[in-house]
Amino acid sequence: MKALNLTLKTPTKKLYLNIADAIRNAIKSGNVSPLEKLPSARALAEQLRVNRHTIMAAYNELIAQGWVETKQRRGYTVAS
Repeated sequence: MKALNLTLKTPTKKLYLNIADAIRNAIKSGNVSPLEKLPSARALAEQLRVNRHTIMAAYNELIAQGWVETKQRRGYTVAS
């Protein structure tokens, strides 16, 4: 698992949607490969200096859209 270099673009959007868009763009551009493990919500929250619940909301949004998968106690991975 590598650190994500995310660019948050739209300041008028809700923060968790902005983070979800940045992660989705990283996946689309190939910076993150299919089945690659993503940082934990806690680690990414620390990196971006936001609340962990904000990251969890972003990950949940990506799960709902089919970009990210999660398994209990194993973390988040990019969907294949």
